[in-house]
Amino acid sequence: MFLSDPPESDLAEAQYDEERASEGYVMNATRLWGWRPDVHEAFFGVRSLLSSGSSLSPADLAVLFAATAAARSDSYCGLAWGTRLAGHTGRAPRSWRTGPAGSRWTRVGRPRPTSAACTTLG
Repeated sequence: MFLSDPPESDLAEAQYDEERASEGYVMNATRLWGWRPDVHEAFFGVRSLLSSGSSLSPADLAVLFAATAAARSDSYCGLAWGTRLAGHTGRAPRSWRTGPAGSRWTRVGRPRPTSAACTTLG
């Protein structure tokens, strides 16, 4: 990442630990939130509150986020949300079974590995 590491804080470390437990690693976007872990908590709290009143399932939300990422040509975010979607469905995305030529979203645009959009979407 192009930013230096944020100052250490108990809240940021707790967020990193939570992500390590759920994802197996800490995403770049989460490291970026480490500069303002209080804003991270507030943002994701509001997002959670808004989605909790929705009839959309976690898999439905993952489809929306992955499709939005694909439309924005954001391969980093698309892969992150595609992985989450696969976890909800128990199936690997078609592109993982057939290779990059099997799915349009793996071929569209240029990669944006440090996209902030992925964090704000999901």
